[in-house]
Amino acid sequence: MSKNQKILKITLAFLLTTSFAVASKAATFALSGQYEFGANMLSNYDLSSGAPEGFGNTSSYWAHKFTLRPDILVDDRFTIRSEFNVLQLVDQAGQNNVANAFGTSLDGTKSLADNSQLIELRKAYLEWASDWGLFKVGRQPKHWGLGIFFNGNVGANAADTVVDRVGFEGLVGNLHIGVGFEKAKEGKLSSDQDDAESYEISVEYINQDSLFNVGILYNRTVVSAAADVGYPSEHLLGFYTRKRWNDLQLGAEFLSRGFEDTESQLGLLTQVLYNPGKWTFGLDSGYASANGSSNFAFQTGYEPLVLLFDDMLGPQAGENVNQGTNIGNPIASGAGAGALFSVLSASYGFSSGNYVLGFNFGYAQLAAQRTSPGKSLGSEVDIHLTQKWYDNFNTSYAMGFFMPGDAYGPNSQIGWGTKITGRLKF
Repeated sequence: MSKNQKILKITLAFLLTTSFAVASKAATFALSGQYEFGANMLSNYDLSSGAPEGFGNTSSYWAHKFTLRPDILVDDRFTIRSEFNVLQLVDQAGQNNVANAFGTSLDGTKSLADNSQLIELRKAYLEWASDWGLFKVGRQPKHWGLGIFFNGNVGANAADTVVDRVGFEGLVGNLHIGVGFEKAKEGKLSSDQDDAESYEISVEYINQDSLFNVGILYNRTVVSAAADVGYPSEHLLGFYTRKRWNDLQLGAEFLSRGFEDTESQLGLLTQVLYNPGKWTFGLDSGYASANGSSNFAFQTGYEPLVLLFDDMLGPQAGENVNQGTNIGNPIASGAGAGALFSVLSASYGFSSGNYVLGFNFGYAQLAAQRTSPGKSLGSEVDIHLTQKWYDNFNTSYAMGFFMPGDAYGPNSQIGWGTKITGRLKF
């Protein structure tokens, strides 16, 4: 019996034993989750004629993901929450080479038995709803503002922000005051010289009646010299606001990251959403800075287009085409980074909202050209249809056409792709 098979049996036994134990003490065992499956096809993802050496220029595959969320509601004050990614590929060289929290492709050679798949416990934390506020401790999701940097609400096919954190949120009317301590790396327990940790304070005003939110956040991350986590100490300052008037909603988020030994970074996103009846119109505009060798990177879960900023495109793609990319990271030819982009969207719901047909048009360019042949990343046109079969199950069908700009080099050609997805929530 393999190690992963033993882990699977232990996990299932734990869930069954826990549900029986908590039931005998009047606690409630709540089970929720999501199953997602889909077919994907990308054509000419290297954006050049012919096939890149060592790879094809078409990527087509089926994939699925099973997310399980067992929660133990002990009483009115205490809840233990958890989340398992039941189907997740092990990050091994020579395997399917996918992104974190991707799930798994349909591949009969990959299984728990040959140690190429695993059951990943992504979250496990305690919530204590005290008389003074909400206390959380453990491995938990984190969300702030519009979600351009801390995004705990993204879809199942993306990696949401998960942190090891001790946090408290106090409520004074509509005012939410939060403090938190996060541990990115503990290192040896006998030494504090190999640790990486963050200290955070935030203030939000959330008024459900007037549909107005505004907040400010400060985060101080301290990375010891021996921590070796791949990033330096920093000061992060964030601000967001969101306001809705009947059919119109406006939102904006700004973040500044100041590092001790490298250039600072800036990220900005503005959103306009107008929803008159069956129509929905939107405009997203954003900026990710690039200074020197540093660049701001949006959270992976923010994906405004079907292809660009979702899948890796261009000469750098190679075997990493399905690993995705963050807005702001280098994605063109050369070392150009950062991004300035706008995405205009329109959708129409019909048949009592059971079908939603939509279109996207986006344009983007590099914030810093550096050694790239140009600044224009290009433009993309998408069409997508979402079909609601039942309250808990829907399918979506999307097609995107990406017209690359001069940042990908001369003679770049159109890349296109289709994505069909089904989602069952329970």
